[in-house]
Amino acid sequence: MQRQPATRVLIDIDNPVLRAGVEAILRGQAQLETACPEDADVVLRHQVLSQAGPARTVLLAPTAPTDELLSAAATAGVGAIVAADEPVAGLVEAIRSVHAGHGWTSSDIGGRLLELCARLPLPPPGCGDLTPREQQVLDRIADGESNQEIAARLVVTVRTVKHHVSNLLIKLGARDRAHAVALAYRRRMLTMADRS
Repeated sequence: MQRQPATRVLIDIDNPVLRAGVEAILRGQAQLETACPEDADVVLRHQVLSQAGPARTVLLAPTAPTDELLSAAATAGVGAIVAADEPVAGLVEAIRSVHAGHGWTSSDIGGRLLELCARLPLPPPGCGDLTPREQQVLDRIADGESNQEIAARLVVTVRTVKHHVSNLLIKLGARDRAHAVALAYRRRMLTMADRS
């Protein structure tokens, strides 16, 4: 059985104590390793930044994050929000979920985040229409397929699928894969008839 490559995590944290703690956690986890910016699969931050690749960002939030922080994170499209008091297993699960293209939040803040997101205006269609290949990838996401399953079905690499997913998230103004599917249904880019 072939072993999956490790998830490479960029720790973009200025606080040296917090950074050292996160590095120690990652060292103790199988299939997770620290990475430099050009090689990272997931970015771990303790502040919201509107830089490229937000969907692969895991935000370490304070124990009681403000609505402003949660709104900024939702607007920036971070892939996961982990409260500071979350057990180590939650941080690890968040990193793995984001790497797999899924969203994740600490249970304490998930409900608040949903309420805040419901109040956000629906973003207009982004930078343009989806390409035919991006539409195919979106269809496969709506069917619940993983990046690996999509790659096998479309006979492309997983890296290519990740590229298409990133593009369609940007174009749709979506935070994560689930949000992309929800927006696509609302914009009638997907219908239930497509799923049969």
